[in-house]
Amino acid sequence: VAGLAVAVAVAIIAKPALALMLSATGGEDVLASALAYLRIRLLGIPCVLMTCAASASLQATRDSMSPLLAITGGAVANLALDIWLCLRLGWGVAGAAYATVPCQAIEAVVLLAALQRKRAALAPRCASLSLFKEDGPGK
Repeated sequence: VAGLAVAVAVAIIAKPALALMLSATGGEDVLASALAYLRIRLLGIPCVLMTCAASASLQATRDSMSPLLAITGGAVANLALDIWLCLRLGWGVAGAAYATVPCQAIEAVVLLAALQRKRAALAPRCASLSLFKEDGPGK
């Protein structure tokens, strides 16, 4: 939900913000390419947020290998898609954005699957909390 809210907010202010940032270049073609790239990449914001949260959760269980492998795999897939979409198909800047979004989605799915496997390690243990001890809280 937060990812969609961020994406919508950025989409609303994208054109004026980019125009302000690119005012020194003065090129409408640069603005058009930047706007196209940003709008396409906004589709991946929910996946980026899921990836960050899942990666941090896995690292909290002392599993840094799963995030490393998922993100590295996503980067390699992104590079391959960039080469194919930008160079082979000639999609340009938009091709780079279209290459990134599905790779981010795959990263998120892989990390969520890894989290599912670690579900027991992430569950709170109520018996160890003082509220649930037989003596009661604070005793």
